[in-house]
This record gives sequence, structure tokens and C-alpha cells, in this order.
Amino acid sequence: MCQEGPDALSFLERLGNLKRLQIRSTVSYMNLYYKSRPWIFGQTLRRCCPNLESIDTWGPVVLWFFDLPILPPNKVSHLLALVPDILLSPLSDLTKRLQDQEVGELLQDDDKSVRSFFPKLKHLVLGHDHSLGAQDLILLGLQARFLTHIDIYQRPVEHKYVWDTYDRDAAAAAEDKSTTMTTTEQIDAIRSNAVVENRRPRKRWQVGSGEILVFLQHCSNLCSFSLTGRYTTSDDLIEGVDGGDSDGRDDETRGERRLFIEPWACEDTLETLTIGINISTKHSNADKHHQLHALVWKHLGRFKKLRSLSLKLSNLIPSPIYGVKGLFEGEGGGRLNETLEEIRSLPSWWKVEDRQAMVLCYS
Repeated sequence: MCQEGPDALSFLERLGNLKRLQIRSTVSYMNLYYKSRPWIFGQTLRRCCPNLESIDTWGPVVLWFFDLPILPPNKVSHLLALVPDILLSPLSDLTKRLQDQEVGELLQDDDKSVRSFFPKLKHLVLGHDHSLGAQDLILLGLQARFLTHIDIYQRPVEHKYVWDTYDRDAAAAAEDKSTTMTTTEQIDAIRSNAVVENRRPRKRWQVGSGEILVFLQHCSNLCSFSLTGRYTTSDDLIEGVDGGDSDGRDDETRGERRLFIEPWACEDTLETLTIGINISTKHSNADKHHQLHALVWKHLGRFKKLRSLSLKLSNLIPSPIYGVKGLFEGEGGGRLNETLEEIRSLPSWWKVEDRQAMVLCYS
């Protein structure tokens, strides 16, 4: 996937029945930055290996899962409107606005104009030093109809080399398809700022807690989900509305603000869950802190077929006053006292009485 020349990937043409692909890499990301061709590699795999079901990577690998069309200059009027904000907003705020804007566009892509390189993908393992982009994970949740297992180890790499990848093959294809151009002044206005220009080629950015939750809210066939090396925060997991109804979602009322957790699409299918959930400790009020724990326990109790639960890097407390009974009451239709076979990686700060309470609930 780093070879030069027109015949570099020709060997894939002889692998039409390939179903499982493992990639092990020891090349540094600095070298990959100049040699990787993730767009043409994905295109070739889609054409030559249409039955690919399993992908397993370990080490520095620049792998894209979807063909994100580069926005031609005549399609970026909404970006031009942001140019005046460059001088008024901090760079991080502008970057976040552009990322939120792109996520919204992906979620509203009803006609599925973004093509998957691996339409039959069932099993995905991303090991050490992976480079999964946020857009790819969101689109996997929306389009991967056959995806049942996904394991993500650690955090994505932070080397700027991989996130600065601007595939020359994809760029050339986009320019060939662009027939209508805006004025030179408009193009120069966009290119005057690197952050806005990054949005035009739709560069990937690192997967964060928010993108992981968007994936879980849309991927409906998951049987196994494992996320290790990082945790999801309660600030991302728990949302709030001012009064009114929360549409049947797990919720708690805190003053006039109703807290809730968006349901995950895999409630009926998930059997194995490994995830870290970090509850915010910024609330000085003990009752409010208990409510946050109870809300998460109730959410975890919604899975109808869950057999294995691993809470790595979590600070959830399995105590009655923290609402652990919600894990077994199955208010969302689940009955974990009937399906759950193991709870693994219990944090060391769980006290003996907490573990005893968990055993009593489980029995």
C-alpha cells in the first residue's frame, strides 16, 4: 500500500476470493506520510476483493474505509462564510465548528453518496498505532450493515503525518470531476487559512469520545464491541434537555434539567462489551453524583443479550446507593441477571462491600 508505480497493487487482482486481510507494519508514520496511498489502496481492494469480510491491523497503517469526496471549490460557499471568523475565533473553536458541520453532513447523507471500500465488512480489529479517522467510524455505524465485531486498541496515533495525509490520487480525481470553478478571489480566500482548507479535502481527524457514541447509536448489528486504552466521559455520554419528555430514553431529572442517554442501536444484539466510562467528579452534591452513576447503570441494563461486560478504565461504583440495581432490572427490555455470564476488570477501588452488593444483585 506504499509502493510506487502503476503495477504496485497488481497482486490484488489475483485475490478475488480474499475474505480476511491482516496488515502488520513496522514502518514509521514519518515515512508513510510520503508513500501512503490510502485512497487508491481502498479503491483497488473494493474492485479486486469485493468479498473482504475481516480486517486486522497492527502498527502504523494509513487505512481509509470510505471514499470521502473532496469538495470542489464551487461547493464550499458555506466555508466562505466562515472566513471572517478566522480572525475572530480561536483556531480550536473554528476547527471544532468545521468538524461538527461535517459530522452533520455525514448523518444527513440519505442517498449514501459516500462509498464504502469494504461493503461486506463483518469483523474489524485495529491494534497498536492505528489511524482510524472519525469520519470512517461514523460512516461504519451508518453503512456497515454486516459489521458485528469491532475491537479498537488504545488511542489513535497523534503523529501529524497521518492526519496530514492528503492523498494525491483522490485529489487528482476530484479535480478531474470539477467542471465549474469559483473566482480566483474566492479560492484564495479559502486557501488563506489552513483549517478551512483542511475541510475542503475532508481530511480525517482522530476518533474522539463523541464519534464513538455516534457510531454506537447507529450500528445496529453489533455483537461485540471493545474499546481499550481510553474511556468515554459522562459529559459526552449523558445529555440534557430543559423539562419535557425524553422520548423514552434513560433519564433522570436534576432540578429543571432532564438528563438522558441516547439509546444504542445494538441493544438487541450486543453480547460482549468492553468499554471505559468515566463519571465526572466535578459535582460537589452527592445526590447529583449518585444520579449520574445510576443513569449509566440503567443504560447498561438495556442490552437484552449481553453475556460479558468489561469496565476497563471506569470509575462506576457498584453500590445500591449508586443505582447498580439498574443493571439488573432491565427496564429497557434486558434481563442481565438471566444473560450476563461475567463481569471483568473490576476496578481496584471497588470496596469489598461494593463487590458483595454486586454479587447479591447478580444472584
